[in-house]
Amino acid sequence: MSQVLDHLSGLREAPTKPDSLGRRPMILILGAVFVFYLLTYLALWPNAPVLDIDSQSYQDMARDLSHGRLDQPSIRTPGYPLLLLAVGSIQGPTKALLVSGLVLHFLVICMVVGMLHKCEVPRLVVITTIVLLLLPYNVQTAAFVMTENLTEFALAVTVCLLWWALRQHGVTAAATAGAALAADALIRPTFQLLWVALIGSSWLAWYLSGASKRGRHRTFLVTGTTLLVTLAMLGAYCRHNQKQFGYFGLTYALGINLLDKTALFVERLPESFEPLRSALIRHRNAALVEDQYHTAGQYPWQGRHWEELKTELGKDDVSLAKDLARANMVLIFKHPLNYLSSVIQAAATLLFPYVTTYVSGGSVMAQALWSALHFVTMAAFFLQLCFVLGGELWALSLQWSGCPVSRREDEYDWRLAYFLSLAIVVYTIVISAMADEGNPRYRSPADPLLLMNTALGVGFWWQRLRAARRTGQGNL
Repeated sequence: MSQVLDHLSGLREAPTKPDSLGRRPMILILGAVFVFYLLTYLALWPNAPVLDIDSQSYQDMARDLSHGRLDQPSIRTPGYPLLLLAVGSIQGPTKALLVSGLVLHFLVICMVVGMLHKCEVPRLVVITTIVLLLLPYNVQTAAFVMTENLTEFALAVTVCLLWWALRQHGVTAAATAGAALAADALIRPTFQLLWVALIGSSWLAWYLSGASKRGRHRTFLVTGTTLLVTLAMLGAYCRHNQKQFGYFGLTYALGINLLDKTALFVERLPESFEPLRSALIRHRNAALVEDQYHTAGQYPWQGRHWEELKTELGKDDVSLAKDLARANMVLIFKHPLNYLSSVIQAAATLLFPYVTTYVSGGSVMAQALWSALHFVTMAAFFLQLCFVLGGELWALSLQWSGCPVSRREDEYDWRLAYFLSLAIVVYTIVISAMADEGNPRYRSPADPLLLMNTALGVGFWWQRLRAARRTGQGNL
């Protein structure tokens, strides 16, 4: 029994030296892979980048920015329009946008591989991660005039900078991480509260790694600096919107997006919200018939509905969005279980594959292949998550019950990378499900970090299994 307890409490024992890649071979391999990757996708996607349903609104904002002003309220934030402006894609998508998207995705791969290498993840796990990230269904966001590709890059930069700052006690890196965190929200407003998840995960990694006084001072300094820069930048943009357009926030989209959560019980809106209530019911019913999926999801945006709602109610975009926000909050607070049901359905759908016909080429076999790989990845993610979190909880239970638990400083790097990447994956799925429809596209910016998290978890148990076998503790 003592051997069993020693083994289970030894989750933090010194890992064996993994079979990791050297720095110079890794750089040479990545360089060769980059050239092949870039030429392959430029040849494979001759018609990219492709406009999507939301692309026009980003181009409209980019045109405003090209004149050096933001004097019209926009449901979009300026992060992605600035990229369109930089690569000359205001009037239409250019090859420069595709190339920049492919480069950004490859830089994400480099950041993921670099962190896995520093965390001493075994070579086979790293190579598998690289291969998966180079497949079309993981690269496809670069082929569309949409925010996912840039968001993916910004999220990876945020994790790398915060990870680096917390390891090196770097205030400059922490301030840069704060700026990257603000950029995440300015590209995609879904991430405006991401700082809560990342700062919380930073403290969790500190606590699980021994809760040393030195580490506490470092974590406090870095997270405090990051938070200060993030709130200052986001606050400045919110203040601009308040002064110019009459709403304090990054965007006025929340009230509109929440209609997706309340579509099936909008009839329960109190009569005090008339004539808004009747107008919403009428347009929801029309969307149920006209929508190709017959779910009324995102029904204000479908066809004519938004413009007709404004005309019928005599409202502009911002004032109508404010009214919708108040109405949706009333519905959610009065009928929380209906809202929760909608959130759970959206969260489940968010876990499905994001495989477009543009990537599959209309081939059922290609779609099945990419979907199968996605499901295998998700299964591996949840499996390693159960093992890692189970191990951490077991070690904590031993610690809290007074049993000695060995802790090692050199596992802080791994644990920090693990919980930072996990925080972004969970945040993306939860917030997207709570505030919008369950579209797997909304999860895609976090997919490289999901793969990184899976690789970290698999590497964690791989190393411990080898260590247990070498010390003769493999048979429990």
